[in-house]
Amino acid sequence: MDEGERAGEGSTEGWAGILFVHGVHKAKELPRKEFKREVERHLTGKETEAWEIIYFKLYKSQLPVVEKALETAGLMLGTEKSRGYCLEKILFQLYYRFFLAAADQEWQEDMLRKLEARYGDLPDAVRHLETPSPNSSETKRFLGEIQPDIILARCKSILNKRIYSQARVGTFVMHPGICPEYRNAHGCFWALANRNTANVGMTLLKIDADVDTGPVYGYYRYDYDEVAESHIVIQNRVVFDNLDSLATKFREILAGTAAMIDSQGRKSRACGQPWLTRYLRWKRAAKCARRRDAGPTP
Repeated sequence: MDEGERAGEGSTEGWAGILFVHGVHKAKELPRKEFKREVERHLTGKETEAWEIIYFKLYKSQLPVVEKALETAGLMLGTEKSRGYCLEKILFQLYYRFFLAAADQEWQEDMLRKLEARYGDLPDAVRHLETPSPNSSETKRFLGEIQPDIILARCKSILNKRIYSQARVGTFVMHPGICPEYRNAHGCFWALANRNTANVGMTLLKIDADVDTGPVYGYYRYDYDEVAESHIVIQNRVVFDNLDSLATKFREILAGTAAMIDSQGRKSRACGQPWLTRYLRWKRAAKCARRRDAGPTP
């Protein structure tokens, strides 16, 4: 769908993406308002008033990926509301893959080179294990052999108690989000999307039986650029920009002098996968805030 087609006339600032493959041809045949009603009818089976759509340009080679994703979403059972949420998440994943992933990957590779130059190779005497899962029996056996004081979990898997309980002092995570307000894997994204900019950061916490509910040992932030940086870069930089402070904190934890932060009485919420519309609104709001802070142009 070209940006100049009828479905995309007018201002497109701050918007990108929705494309229902089976209705692509209609974008070229119908006026904009009628096309939007066609999309609504496709989603709900109901006739509605005109509404605002989001769109982006895709190449023909990318259509099979989009079509498969939307076909999968269409097969999922649930209410109309839950199907809408599902489409939001799938469309964001598609948008991220086609428009953001390459830049984020380049940033991560550059960061890896800097870290390798700073820290060098591990000594040969340091034992290591490569395993398909941190919860595997070989992981448990390995930890039982080395008897660690501290485990630092840098993985997306939820660890089994038989794994995280192996450490003498405890197993810790550097959670991307401020807990307990932004638990689960995408806390930074939702803090940004909610314009809760004071709660964009990382929480150092000790693992317990629930998800991101353990004792908190520190909050870490940095001067992020929400216009230029993706939420993936932000949630990684908040770790890498605080490595020296984290090293100090881990020494305090080992020494038994680190104080825990009381988070009792604060609202706790588990965050879900990012939504495309919330991402686009966040970026648009961030640009507006940047222009407002810059003041009027002379």
